[in-house]
Amino acid sequence: VNRPYVLDLQPERSLVRRLLEAQLPVYLIDWGEPDDADRRVDLEQYIEQHLGGCVQHLLQSHGLTAIDLMGVCQGGVLSLCYSALHPQQVARLVTLTTPVDFHTADNLLSKWVRGIDSGLIEATGNVPGEVLNALFLALMPVRLAQQKYVRLLAGPADERIIEDFVRMEKWIFDSPPQAAAALAQFLRWFYQENRLIRGTLDIGG
Repeated sequence: VNRPYVLDLQPERSLVRRLLEAQLPVYLIDWGEPDDADRRVDLEQYIEQHLGGCVQHLLQSHGLTAIDLMGVCQGGVLSLCYSALHPQQVARLVTLTTPVDFHTADNLLSKWVRGIDSGLIEATGNVPGEVLNALFLALMPVRLAQQKYVRLLAGPADERIIEDFVRMEKWIFDSPPQAAAALAQFLRWFYQENRLIRGTLDIGG
C-alpha cells in the first residue's frame, strides 16, 4: 500500500543496509504508480507477471533454482500467493506485517470493509492513495491524528527525533494509487471472503 523506501529510510534505520552488511544481496520491487491505463491490472498479473517476472529474472541472471523472498504488508500477501503457486522457486519466505487470517476479532479494517461493494470500486477506477490514508487514520483517529503530534511537541527539542518523525510522516502520506481491479479483488478475496484461511483462493487455475 505504501512505497518500499521505508525499508531504507535513512542510514541508521535501514533494513536493506543491515541485510547488505550480512552479505545478502537485496533486490527491491517498486510496484510503480498505476494510472488509468492500469485500472484493469488484476492480482494474477501482479503475482505472476510482476512479482513472478522479477523472480524469473533473478533466477536466470544468477543461475539459481530458488531465492529467498520477503514480503511486507500487502506485498507479503502477494509473496504468500506466489510461494504457494511456485514453491520450488522460493527457498525461504519471510513476511512482515502481513495479514493471513483477515477475520480475526481485532481486525477493525476487515469489519469495516466487509460490506463495501468491490464491483463499484472496480467500475469507478483506481483508488487514490489519499483515500486509503484517510481510511487507515480513521481506524485510530486520536492516536494517529492527534496524540503523536502532541507527543512530538511535548518531547525534547532533539533534531534527530524530529528528523525521524518527519521522514516517517513523509512515507506514511506518500501513498501511490491502487489499481482498481487488483484492489477490488484484494478486498473481496481476502478481507471479505478470507480465502487464504479457508483454502478457497484460486489464481490462474
